Amino acid sequence: MPGHLPMLPQLAQGVPRRPLKSTGFSESARRKSMETTPPMITPELLNVQQTAQLLNIGRNRVYEMGNSKQLPCIRLGNSLRFPHQALLKWIEQQVQEAQ
Repeated sequence: MPGHLPMLPQLAQGVPRRPLKSTGFSESARRKSMETTPPMITPELLNVQQTAQLLNIGRNRVYEMGNSKQLPCIRLGNSLRFPHQALLKWIEQQVQEAQ
């Protein structure tokens, strides 16, 4: 059919779009609440998943590096735990060695 346009959701034939939901807070109130939010508390010992997220690598790689002593870690029973501050120092060393 000449002049026939395909139906596009929310755009065809003047169908109004839904307005964005308001959070109910003014911009200044939202900004103030962000300023007073307490900082996140990082645990002293990270588990494998937290360490993988910190280093942006997979969990299996964290296990490999922990078991081979490439990463600073301690063993609690069958679990590996990674001291957060030791990991941050390890990252700094890796960056300096790469330069």
